[in-house]
Amino acid sequence: MSWNTLPDRLFRSVAFRLTLVYAVLFALVSCAGVYGIYFMIATYLRREIDEEILDEKDELAYLVSTQDIDQIREMFLLETKDEGLNNVFFRLTSSSGDVRVSCGMSRWAEQVFPSDWFTENYEEGAVLETVVVQPEGRKVRVFSSEIGPNKVLQIGFALDQHERLLAQFRQNAAMIITAMLALGTLIGWKMARKAMEGVEDVTHTAERITQGHLDERVRVAQYGDEIAKLGDAFNRMADRVQKLLIEMREMNDNIAHDLRSPIARIRGISETAIALRTPPTDIEQTLGNVVEECDRLLHIINTMLDISEAEAGIGRLELVDIDLGTVIRQAVDLFQPVAEEKNIFLRAEVNSLPPIRGDLRKIQRALANLIDNALKYTDSGGQVTLLAEECGRFLKITVQDTGMGIPDKDKNKIFERFYRGDSSRTHPGSGLGLSLACAIAHAHGGEITFHSSLGHGSSFSLILPRKKSEQ
Repeated sequence: MSWNTLPDRLFRSVAFRLTLVYAVLFALVSCAGVYGIYFMIATYLRREIDEEILDEKDELAYLVSTQDIDQIREMFLLETKDEGLNNVFFRLTSSSGDVRVSCGMSRWAEQVFPSDWFTENYEEGAVLETVVVQPEGRKVRVFSSEIGPNKVLQIGFALDQHERLLAQFRQNAAMIITAMLALGTLIGWKMARKAMEGVEDVTHTAERITQGHLDERVRVAQYGDEIAKLGDAFNRMADRVQKLLIEMREMNDNIAHDLRSPIARIRGISETAIALRTPPTDIEQTLGNVVEECDRLLHIINTMLDISEAEAGIGRLELVDIDLGTVIRQAVDLFQPVAEEKNIFLRAEVNSLPPIRGDLRKIQRALANLIDNALKYTDSGGQVTLLAEECGRFLKITVQDTGMGIPDKDKNKIFERFYRGDSSRTHPGSGLGLSLACAIAHAHGGEITFHSSLGHGSSFSLILPRKKSEQ
């Protein structure tokens, strides 16, 4: 990875975007919180000075209404000395704005407040607001009120101290927000990186699997619930992929084995006929053997295609109403000669059954495969029995035999394509019968179950859903 692409990859990473979103949200929340505190402090300070002004107003209004101008001027001077000449302002004017007594904040001495101040009343005949004194730009809280006929009392308190306090608060708040934003961004980056470790582990594991290390898995336990679920799902997918690859490898080996034998026989028959200069009278038998082996190859290939179509769900089912009792009896009649030839007792126990909806030809083929397997692995003098019964929303056809049974090590693999146990290698077959029957059952919304005991026979059950109107 070149340094030129590093910033681009960083900016496009989920961790960076999560950190950016976290930082922006943190900054917005912090600014909103600080502004709220600032607003409450400013409101509190203004309310405090308003209460002080109103207290002064009540005291001065009484004295102004009872004393003459000289006494009022002396009283104003005393008040300004107590508060500071540059911090307070007192003035008594007429209703028209003529100044009678003015004290404090010398730059205000000649300023006359416009009469429209009294149109928006703070209370009846009064107004209280903040004004800016030029040219210094000082803020002053000013109260103006009519306290008698042709008498307007004005009181002003400079807000310098409050403004300095608020300015200091803004400065400190800016520094704190900057520090908190930096710390929050760092923490957000750490949290985002920690949250993405699981995803990176999944990515790394996927890359390792891609390189051929099929045993690699995500370490699920060390992450939170969401990442753990992702890792668990990934591990299950990897297990499934590994299993499929192993099955494909085994299936390829089995295909090679099962196809090689008939091809080798065809080649051998042909080479023998050429080498021995087979007379014309024997040509027909030789060609018959070749055709027989070719038919066996075609049967294997067609069965593989049927299984693939059934498992993929792309094969169209020709659905009709089916009487399973009739299907079972026809199957017994079909295999009766084979059973008699092997001296096996083949029978069916079938009561009246409700119809099912399915593909007749495929169901017949699935049942035929189960019966063929039962007869194939049952010795002379044995018995094969077909049972049919209702099981709630399903109908179950069971094929029981008294044959050799299935070893425990083979039970998990008997439905795999081309799989044949060691004990079945001596019997003819391709290892596709149970795979096809299982695929047909699944295509109809059913399944195949089995129970087997080594040396005591096996029992395979074809379970199919009843017709919906009959459920």
